[in-house]
Amino acid sequence: MNKRSLVILCFFQKQNSNVVLSPFSVKILITLIYEASQTFLGSFVSQTNKELNAVVLPEGIEKTRSFYKDLLASAQEQNEDFDLNIATNFYVDDFIEVINKYQQIARVFYDASVEKVSYSKPTEAAAIINKWVSDSTKGRLREIVTPDGLEGAVITLINVIYFKGLWTFPFPEIPNNSKPFYGSRGKTSNAMYMEQNGHFYYDNSAELGAQILRMPYGGIQLAMYFILPNQGNSLQRVLDRLDNEVLHRALWNMNGVEVNVTIPRFKIDFSETLNEPLQAIGIKEIFSMNASLPLLSRGRGARGEVRVSRIFQKAGITINELGSEAYAATEIQLVNKFLGDGVQIFTANRPFIFFIEDEVFGTMLFAGKEVFQKQNSNVVLSPFSVKILLALIYEASDTNFGSSVSQTNKELNAVIQPEGIEKTRSFYKDLLASAQEQNENFDLKIATNFYVDDFIEVINKYQQIAKTHYDASVEKVSYSKPTEAATIINKWVSDSTKGRLREIVTPDGLEGAVITLINVIYFKGLWTFPFPEIPNNSKPFYGSRGKTSNAMYMEQNGHFYYGNSAELGAQILRLPYGGNKLAMYFILPNQGNSLQRVLDRLDNEVLHRALWNMNGVEVNVTIPRFKIDFDQTLNEPLQAIGIKEIFSMNASLPLLARGRGRRGEVRVSHIFQKAGITINEHGCEANGDSTETLPFNKFGGDGVQIFAANRPFIFFIEDEAFGTMLFAGKVEDPQV
Repeated sequence: MNKRSLVILCFFQKQNSNVVLSPFSVKILITLIYEASQTFLGSFVSQTNKELNAVVLPEGIEKTRSFYKDLLASAQEQNEDFDLNIATNFYVDDFIEVINKYQQIARVFYDASVEKVSYSKPTEAAAIINKWVSDSTKGRLREIVTPDGLEGAVITLINVIYFKGLWTFPFPEIPNNSKPFYGSRGKTSNAMYMEQNGHFYYDNSAELGAQILRMPYGGIQLAMYFILPNQGNSLQRVLDRLDNEVLHRALWNMNGVEVNVTIPRFKIDFSETLNEPLQAIGIKEIFSMNASLPLLSRGRGARGEVRVSRIFQKAGITINELGSEAYAATEIQLVNKFLGDGVQIFTANRPFIFFIEDEVFGTMLFAGKEVFQKQNSNVVLSPFSVKILLALIYEASDTNFGSSVSQTNKELNAVIQPEGIEKTRSFYKDLLASAQEQNENFDLKIATNFYVDDFIEVINKYQQIAKTHYDASVEKVSYSKPTEAATIINKWVSDSTKGRLREIVTPDGLEGAVITLINVIYFKGLWTFPFPEIPNNSKPFYGSRGKTSNAMYMEQNGHFYYGNSAELGAQILRLPYGGNKLAMYFILPNQGNSLQRVLDRLDNEVLHRALWNMNGVEVNVTIPRFKIDFDQTLNEPLQAIGIKEIFSMNASLPLLARGRGRRGEVRVSHIFQKAGITINEHGCEANGDSTETLPFNKFGGDGVQIFAANRPFIFFIEDEAFGTMLFAGKVEDPQV
């Protein structure tokens, strides 16, 4: 049986009184909780996710999202025959940040909105929530929460559904039509009945031992079904036999016949906590201290550290001669599992790694690790910038010639398209659209251009793909005039990086070029919690190979996400930027461990596990100010991870260009990146530029935790709405 139906049966079997529920209202909120349980972290799947997936997603997330999106859109359509309203809201405590990508998923697929309230003022919070519920149910439900009931809450999810419809065939009014109603356990009472003869869908199911009747509402969209145990059979026996397959068979066998219908008028108001029946069908961990909901929220100890305290529904229905009015509000309340005792100390006074990542899609280190391992100096790269250009090269390697697939296409596909081209395109399209949105807290710009020689035709279909999915434009230049071409390209790069990068190509470097692809990324952001300025705060920095130098440090105490990974032998710290979208991560080898050993152990799965285990705690943070400017040809590290043929005479890029014998006869000469980053008390300014030159035939083209980063470390900056690492680097000496 479909487990989603079991929730209802659990109630009906345990309740001896009248019951009315909205299964849909429960299902949509449980599905939203499932969305919050997804990690996007490689192969790691939490028990919370597994339990919810088994119950709510038998057809997969894409079909489920499509179902809710279509259904909710349909519910919003005006219909003169009935009134249907379905609405979902998140009420989030002031200090909680609901991750931007999760908000987008909730809004786009489930039409769910986020509103801030102060749970420290429970009377005000309850009034706000209850007013929305009352307005959404036309005043039928006036209270779903109480001030006392909000104690400990940090997030409340509420779905409201209201329906009022008229029968297609209304019953005639028969005054004083009172008759006996024979209840369970021999109890008899009088009820007011409605009666009519009409043509309805009906069946008597031997399998259920019950009659089934369909009563349609006007509008040809909604109907009410009644299941009536046959004489001598009990409601309990019908419930014991009822599951989806049995019910579907009974509904399939219904026929349109003349029916004499007698139904009592009735009105039911009902409320119940749903924790127990949901646990009975296997949804258990969301209520426990092990609940794992990493995408739902960030804020003082709330990232991945919330659990569901209760799922509660209040519903009512009225049935009379004219039709029905039904309403339900379902609430899921989330509380902090723990608030983080003690102060963790993160002092970045040694070499560290950093990266900027989009945590929804979990796009992690790409070619950066190989560069880090071979460079003894400070390094900063933009993995995203490299990856988007390789995705564009992959698009050009598609032959569309039946089953023929080139080695070029296979190599690129294996590295950059693990989820398929449609998901990859959708990811870049959404991310680039998000980057274009104005935000007063940070400045983020991502731009891509093709600079194509005058005689080259970039195939129209390819231009459309590049523009639609990657926001990449094509511009003609004359490589026969290399000084002019270099000036045009460098001006665009300078403008796109606010003057931080003034030169990416030289006239000599364009010799033999026919196409140059360039991606530029620029980011400037302010910390959510800026560091206080401490004049002359100079302390030693203990570099690799025993080298010691002095560095200017920034220090603060605060509540941040922090972990100490035994697998990496390193501390990890997250510092958020204002705007609820980007954050910087620092990976600091533990005392006695080296940056090289951390890099040797570092891969996506290890990093994902380390990030997964971070908790919101009090941390004493010490990090050096630093500024890095770095440029590097990336051919070798890309070849090390399997991307080889694009650099060879066998490169196959048939969709990229046409012109004087050059279709399919271009290859990549080099992939080059120039990047820089500045970190200070206020925040960060970072810029990166990656370019490929494609010439013809030349192929040139628990207590107090201390995070003291006083030794080499890794860092990365992440777009947390999309799980994309925008910048990654390592610091060997902050004063260089």
